[in-house]
Amino acid sequence: MRLVFVTDNGFSKKDGSFYFSPPNYAHVKHLKKYFNEFVFVARKDNYDKSNLKIENYKEVHLIAKFNFIKLIYKLTKVIKKADAVICYGINGYFAHEIAKKLNKPIIAYNGGEIYEYLISRGTIKGRLLAPIIRFMERRKFANADYAHFCDDFLIDVYPTNGKILVASGVDIEFNYENLERRITKIRNKKKNDIFRIGLIGHTNNNLKGIGTAIRAISHLDNNYVLEVVGRGNHEKYDELAKNLGVFNQIDFKGTLKAGEEIFSWLDSVDLYIQPSQIEGLPRATIEAMSRGCPIISSNAGGLHKLISEDWRINHKDHGGLAAKICKLTNDFNLMEELAHDNFVKSKKYSSKEREKKYDDFYGEMIRNLK
Repeated sequence: MRLVFVTDNGFSKKDGSFYFSPPNYAHVKHLKKYFNEFVFVARKDNYDKSNLKIENYKEVHLIAKFNFIKLIYKLTKVIKKADAVICYGINGYFAHEIAKKLNKPIIAYNGGEIYEYLISRGTIKGRLLAPIIRFMERRKFANADYAHFCDDFLIDVYPTNGKILVASGVDIEFNYENLERRITKIRNKKKNDIFRIGLIGHTNNNLKGIGTAIRAISHLDNNYVLEVVGRGNHEKYDELAKNLGVFNQIDFKGTLKAGEEIFSWLDSVDLYIQPSQIEGLPRATIEAMSRGCPIISSNAGGLHKLISEDWRINHKDHGGLAAKICKLTNDFNLMEELAHDNFVKSKKYSSKEREKKYDDFYGEMIRNLK
């Protein structure tokens, strides 16, 4: 079965080889069980060391941003030979229009509500683009044969008559040893110790609320250190930290490998935060939950399903974030209780649960295509 995989971000080329970002890699890894041939069409991004090499795939087409003539030409050519097309983002909108005309099965995919982010930016450009993007997404899902949402709150936003899958691409192993290590860590903590606060998110924009996190640190004393894991240039955040007088309390770790390297780092932090402006169902937060991390987040996207209301803030509320960090780290019993609750919730997102959902959705699709 030949799948044309169309998306916007996360693909690059270096030294004659093609690479994709960890989220795209994880998505494709799960789909390989159902499709044996892939064709990728995406925007050409800059290479990042966190990217993974694309092995054993013959067709990768990277199109420059806004080159819609080449994009439509290439999509038309590859979709004619496809058994199915998975459509994500703006490029995915054009792919779905072409697939509809060619009578090819359409899988619409949505990993987060971009409309909220564009509006929240407060720019004229964002406010102009937001309704256009929402229209494109709604049309894509209305025409889809199959609809894959990362979280069920998106179903009401983007109605569809297609068969629905609600599942994130998170792969976690539910292991009680993770919780035991976390409880031991909390019980050994002293109030005058350094508190290491973790956040995962690339620095090319403020989608993950890195600026909010730095401002929150400026409200706290120097016992608090923010560690940020993710790709991208962080000069603007360095400047912000300097201006706020907390440059020595911000540590950009760069990229870490998915799996054990990320998990080891999560085990080392005392608290995880996700003050995002936009989210679907964030992989990083679920991974942190599976390691028993106490977590404070924003209300964005699916975070309201993961994190209790008491430990959520409105996005950009750096004062509220600082207050909750202070409250939590001054009550170790509360930290222990929150660690336990988050760990138990993460079981719902175990690899076994995801595989069952994928088999029902994609397995039926393949049977219908044959």
